[in-house]
Amino acid sequence: MVRSETVIKLIESHVRGDEDTFRTAVLEIINEEKSKGNNLVANRLKRASRGLATYHLSSLKSLSFEEVPTAENGLPLLEIRRPVETFDDIVLSPELQHSFLSVTKETRNRERLRSWGISTPSKILLCGPPGTGKTLSAHVLANELGCDLFYVRLDSLISSYLGQTGGNLRRIFDFARGKRAILFLDEFDAIAKMRDDMNELGEIKRIVNSLVQNIDMFSSDGLLLAATNHPQLLDIAIWRRFDEVFWFDLPSRRERMKVFQIHVRSMPLDSVDFGELASQTNNFSGSDIEKVVRLAARKAVTEESPFISEEDFLSCIDTIKYKKIKQKIATEERNGFTQKKLRTEELKRKAVELRKEGLSLEEIGERVGKSPTTVYRYIHEG
Repeated sequence: MVRSETVIKLIESHVRGDEDTFRTAVLEIINEEKSKGNNLVANRLKRASRGLATYHLSSLKSLSFEEVPTAENGLPLLEIRRPVETFDDIVLSPELQHSFLSVTKETRNRERLRSWGISTPSKILLCGPPGTGKTLSAHVLANELGCDLFYVRLDSLISSYLGQTGGNLRRIFDFARGKRAILFLDEFDAIAKMRDDMNELGEIKRIVNSLVQNIDMFSSDGLLLAATNHPQLLDIAIWRRFDEVFWFDLPSRRERMKVFQIHVRSMPLDSVDFGELASQTNNFSGSDIEKVVRLAARKAVTEESPFISEEDFLSCIDTIKYKKIKQKIATEERNGFTQKKLRTEELKRKAVELRKEGLSLEEIGERVGKSPTTVYRYIHEG
């Protein structure tokens, strides 16, 4: 049973309009239920509390909806979110987990590091295939740092009017400047494409120029995170603006097991071998596995089964595999060649250009996510 002191704190903070204390009390209840083994209740509370994540109060300053910058059509350019996800809700490779924990600790001790003359990373680029946890990682980082997540809305940011997108970008960065928050630009390649792309009009060049200037002026009081599924499309100048680049990949077999276990925490199961499920989901992203779990749960409910069986999961895995194959065929037919070939050709071109700028093989390798030996081969083949 929840302690009466926590319930009193919850009620008093609601009456006062003290949303920081209210959220703290909610998290205390969630953690208390988890410590008692009541995972079902804890997960239901966590899902219910996600309603607190949008248009919420900043950790430093009260922000009303009216203060959020808007586009010319009156729609907000960003959402103010207060995430509740933790590192328990995400599966990361050991390297990525170390990177995010390091950023968390360094940011918390930023003033101490500054007193030593050391700056901390404030601009981080997240690269990797769809569904590998880039957006979820931004939520987790914001929660761990106890700050808001300013989630930029691309549907409002990108305008059909000449020059308006650049103006929207400036308003977003002006709003975020000086605030202890994370500014998050998802689907980053939509506004950071290479300026020499022959398929783009001159407007993309103006947008990228504006973006580069705003990133350069971004205050280090907060963090700037950008995520892309297509790093090969990014303009070369964009890469130099980020302090760190975190590379996401499809989960390993062991990581896929953990992803399954996270998503079924509150579900009734009947003799499920997670090792077998992981073996059957090679090349699945975390998002693909979440889809499998949702499909299996719906299948069990429609068949009026009290449990979700391993057969339910395996059947749904086959369904997702079929959809992924159809999607791959459609993509290849549209492009005329595979996405892997497209990525390789873009990386070769980028490696040649970076080499012309005087970068070493090791520096180029860090930019494109390849070994110096591979970079050397790219340059000579290009």
